[in-house]
Amino acid sequence: MELNKYQTPIESLRYTHVDENTGEQSYFSWQDCPEEIREEFNEAISTIPFIQWLISPNRPNCKDLPRDENGRAIWKITEPPIIEDTDYFRQTAIHFQKTGRYTDLRPNPNPNSAYRKWIDQEADRIYNGMLRESDGAWIPGDLYWYLNYSPIILTVEGENENVGERDTDFPRFWEGILWRSIGWTDARRVGQNFAEIAKRGASKAHPYCQEVITPEGPKLWKDIQVGDCLFGDNGLPTKVIDIPFDGKADIYKITLSDGREVLASDEHLWRVKVHCHKNEEVWSTTKL
Repeated sequence: MELNKYQTPIESLRYTHVDENTGEQSYFSWQDCPEEIREEFNEAISTIPFIQWLISPNRPNCKDLPRDENGRAIWKITEPPIIEDTDYFRQTAIHFQKTGRYTDLRPNPNPNSAYRKWIDQEADRIYNGMLRESDGAWIPGDLYWYLNYSPIILTVEGENENVGERDTDFPRFWEGILWRSIGWTDARRVGQNFAEIAKRGASKAHPYCQEVITPEGPKLWKDIQVGDCLFGDNGLPTKVIDIPFDGKADIYKITLSDGREVLASDEHLWRVKVHCHKNEEVWSTTKL
C-alpha cells in the first residue's frame, strides 16, 4: 500500500501483547505478530475513510489549500491537510525547554519596549490564535496556550525503548488535539455545540495488583479487558472501550476519610470536598 511520506512504513510497526495473568508485555515485529492482528489492521486502513485520508499519498499540504479572508487555510475536520514544521507553533515552549525562561527580554512596562511588544504578541496569540502566513497553517488560541504554557505529565521513551517513562514537559503538537481545538473554535463561532466522545489519555492508572469492584464482582486491574464493564463516576455500569496507558507511573497510597486505602497513579483525578467550599473540586493525586 502506498502511503504519504509522513507515515511509518507498515513493515516497521510493532505489536505489544500484554499477558492477562502476569501483566508482562511482549513485543513483536510486524512480520511476527499474530495473523488476526494484521488482518484487523489491514481491514481498518482499507475500509475506514478517515484513516485512508490520513495515510493517502494524495493528502494535500496546507500550503496548497485556498485561504479565507484572514489568510487561514480552509479545510474540513474530516479532511485535515498535512501541516509541516509544527514546532513553529511552540517556539515559546522550546525556548523555555532550552533556557528555563519564556523570554530573554528584560521586563519593561513601556508600551514601546521589546518586552511589552512580546507580551502583547503572546496575549494576542492566546486570544486569537497563531497564523503562519507562508502556508496558511494556524492554530486557535486555546491550543497556543496549551502548547506553550501548559506543561503536562508526558510519556517519554525510557532506557528500555519498549517501556515509556513519565516526565513533566510541554505537550507535543499532536494532530488530534489540533482537530479538537478547531472543532471547538468553529462551533463557538456559529453558536453550535461540540462534543468529544472519546480520547486517549483521559483515563488514569491503577497498579495491576489493585482490586476494583465491577458489576460482576471484584477483579484485579490486570484482568480488566476491552469490553468489560466498570462503574463510572456516576455509579452506573460503563463499558471499557480502550486501555490508553500501560506503562510506568509513580504510585501513591491514598487514605480516604472512611479509612479505606486506594493505590493510584500520580495523575489520577479525585473529586474533593474542600473545607469552606460548597462545591467539589477535581484534584490530581499529587495535589492531595
